[in-house]
Amino acid sequence: MEAPAEIEAGQIFTPRLSFANRTGKPLVVLKAVDKTAFHYRFPNLDLYVRDESNGFVYRWAYLGGTCAWENTLLHSDHATFAPGEQRTDIANGWVPQFQRAFINQPGSYTLWAIYRFCGYSPYETEDYQDPAVHVGVHASNGVRIEVTRQRSH
Repeated sequence: MEAPAEIEAGQIFTPRLSFANRTGKPLVVLKAVDKTAFHYRFPNLDLYVRDESNGFVYRWAYLGGTCAWENTLLHSDHATFAPGEQRTDIANGWVPQFQRAFINQPGSYTLWAIYRFCGYSPYETEDYQDPAVHVGVHASNGVRIEVTRQRSH
């Protein structure tokens, strides 16, 4: 995970999440297709932030309207990684918290992501299921962000 080291309170920023295949064989993952905060389907991806002043942890939740949980899976929703390959197209550009993140209070924070794929839903059509898709829960590295007071404009 990458993010700016310093932002102003309320400033929108774009965290960048990379996925890497650290195995010695090809790895297939399903891109994060559920962009809701409600986890209607797998895989889902959450962005967390910990306030270092008090240890409180928050999950960034996009509460806007979405139809992502109804969309049919496509072959293009699957990504195959060669051994050692790193990609940034699994979440970025689709999941709202990786487009419009913000923190409103000044302070020191740690940011990280959790990706979950626990299997296909019974509602997914078999035409687009890939039995080789990696099942699991993975956490990114943590990134420290300093949030300063918003400057007067």
